[in-house]
Amino acid sequence: MTRPFVSCFCITHGQPKVLEESIYSFLNQDYDGQKELVIINDCPYQTLKFDHELVRIVNVNSRIALHGKKLNLAVAHCDGEVLFRWDDRSIYLKNRISYSIDHLKNGVFYTISGISIIRDGEYNMYCESSQDIPTYAMTREVFKEIGGYAEDNHALYDYNMTQKLIEKSPNQDVPRDETFFIYRYNTVEQPHTILPIDLSDRQTDSLIAMGQLKSGIVNLEPKWYFEYDKINLMGVQSEIDFSELPETRDPPLTEPIRQTGKIAFCFSAYGEINHEAAWAEFFGQAGPDQLSVYIHQSNRVRLGYLQKQVIDDRIRRALYGGIGVLNMHLLLLEHALRDPNNDKFVLVSNSCIPLKTWGYVYEHLMADQYSHLNKADRRQLRPRCNHLYGRVTYPELHKCANWIVLSRRHAEACVRHDELRLILNDVWVPEEIYFLSTLMKHDYQDIRLTRDTDPSRHTTFTNWQGINYPFASECALKNYSDVSSKELAFLRLEPCLFGRKFNTECVVDGVEPLSKNIIEWLRRNSKNVIQATGPPSQSYDLL
Repeated sequence: MTRPFVSCFCITHGQPKVLEESIYSFLNQDYDGQKELVIINDCPYQTLKFDHELVRIVNVNSRIALHGKKLNLAVAHCDGEVLFRWDDRSIYLKNRISYSIDHLKNGVFYTISGISIIRDGEYNMYCESSQDIPTYAMTREVFKEIGGYAEDNHALYDYNMTQKLIEKSPNQDVPRDETFFIYRYNTVEQPHTILPIDLSDRQTDSLIAMGQLKSGIVNLEPKWYFEYDKINLMGVQSEIDFSELPETRDPPLTEPIRQTGKIAFCFSAYGEINHEAAWAEFFGQAGPDQLSVYIHQSNRVRLGYLQKQVIDDRIRRALYGGIGVLNMHLLLLEHALRDPNNDKFVLVSNSCIPLKTWGYVYEHLMADQYSHLNKADRRQLRPRCNHLYGRVTYPELHKCANWIVLSRRHAEACVRHDELRLILNDVWVPEEIYFLSTLMKHDYQDIRLTRDTDPSRHTTFTNWQGINYPFASECALKNYSDVSSKELAFLRLEPCLFGRKFNTECVVDGVEPLSKNIIEWLRRNSKNVIQATGPPSQSYDLL
């Protein structure tokens, strides 16, 4: 059976070393049919040369601002029957073309799952779900039928294309042992910066003009600078494919419990702390030099037990959904980082409550240097982030709740690398995007992730509609004015340390004030020895 003629089309600008790896990926393909690679280079300062019968480079003498237009130009130079988007910043393992051809449906192959991502040449990889990654292929007839690439947007060229392809053929899952795509967050030439896509090209031009990148004729020597085909994809830790996570509710501790250092609690409050008396009891169980508390109030309301912990600085317009809440978090972290003895940083709100004793929380969080965050499906980034994709690329953004626990190293990274703060200025609830996106870009090691559909496994529990939870909310986010003793007992057995969205007037079983219940429970259990490697045992007094 004759295999179809395949054309792979690639656009590039000022990244010859990266392109060399991409070309090598093409030459290394095991596809036994006719194939070609067409490359459009629109960097006017570089003329790319590579003499090979399967590779054609078209050097354009001026920059093409719209990437959709550049991609359409690349396709116009293709002669094949089946068209493959070939990204210059990506690595494709040898089975990419053959696997895609074997799985064409309605003239289309498209996948968003089983995608392996690598950073900085390390084996730190994970499965990724994305809707605009360059892993698709289509027949020439399909390309013509859908009208090619949109030429009216700087950043959404891949996203718009994949949305058209989905209508013809849905996503196809690629088994882990067949994974062929590796996206690199950092390129060989320069960091994968959070900049507008067209500005990134201009930045490259500036680097060439300053002599930091080679200009003139560039003779390419395709090769890999890392043995990508030696990576054991079956052994890679997953962020999105949570079936790979261990069955135990808490990860095993990797270091002995240190029993030193302090936990800094950073309260974001509009005014009062809903259950201040319960927190005072909880903090009262802390030993000497184990605790710091910082409270930010948008509106000055005098507190009782915790008044001395209110910081003087404040963000006056810290309205929900706006950039002020993120600024409030970062201001609290800045204050807490001034104390060199603060080792862990817990972000909590005025509506939070403690669900474990101080001894349990301290042992659990101080047992290692991990940060604890949760990870949302990246499809939740749309549509709130659609307008950002002229300034930042989709793989750079991640979403998680902002009620998290950070190690000192990660807290410092979030405060120091704040370039994303300006980009998120007009995004709804930017704090849900800022923290994990910043850490994945600058310091992604030593992070414990849980999935957002299992909130009782998070460090801070929140009850949303549709979650995996026996008492799930029936309408969006639940604000507790009443909680059953049965649900409280359940949460005290779950891995979560704190709970959120408990109103000031909240009662237990319609009668007992929640603060009173928590205080009495903490006092009964303050002396209990609880292992930090898992939830409390059944003998733990839950009520």
